[in-house]
Amino acid sequence: MGPIHKAYRTCVESVIFRYLAVGGSLALFEVGFLYLLVHVGYLHYLLAGALSSVVALVIRFLLQKYVTFANREAANRIVGRQFGLYVLLCIMSFGLNLVFLYTFSTILGLWYVASSVISIGCIAFISFFVYRFIFSSQQ
Repeated sequence: MGPIHKAYRTCVESVIFRYLAVGGSLALFEVGFLYLLVHVGYLHYLLAGALSSVVALVIRFLLQKYVTFANREAANRIVGRQFGLYVLLCIMSFGLNLVFLYTFSTILGLWYVASSVISIGCIAFISFFVYRFIFSSQQ
C-alpha cells in the first residue's frame, strides 16, 4: 500500500472526516432540496424551507448514526431514544445559534455572516461530542 493510499484510508476511516463529510453533504442537500421544492414544486419558500429541514434532519440522523459513528443498534426503543435526543440537540443548537449570532454581531460588532460562520463552527464542535455520546454503544 502506497503512502497516498494509506493517507486516503486514514482520512476516510477518521470519525471527524466522516462527521464533516456527512454534515457538509447534508447542508448541500438541504439547500438543493429547498431550491427544488421552490422552483420545481412551486412551494412557498418558507414551507419548502421547513420541509427541507425536516427531511435533512431525518437523513442526517441516519447518516450520523450509521456512517459517522457506526452505531448498529437497531432496537426500536434505543433508536427512538437516540432520535429524541438528536432532535432535542437540534432544537438546542437552534437556540444557541441565535444567542451566538446576537452576541457576536450585536455585542461584539462582527459582520452577521462572519458571526454565522463562527456560530456554526462552535455548534458543530460541541455537537460532535454530544452525538458521540448519543450514538455510543454503552447506553
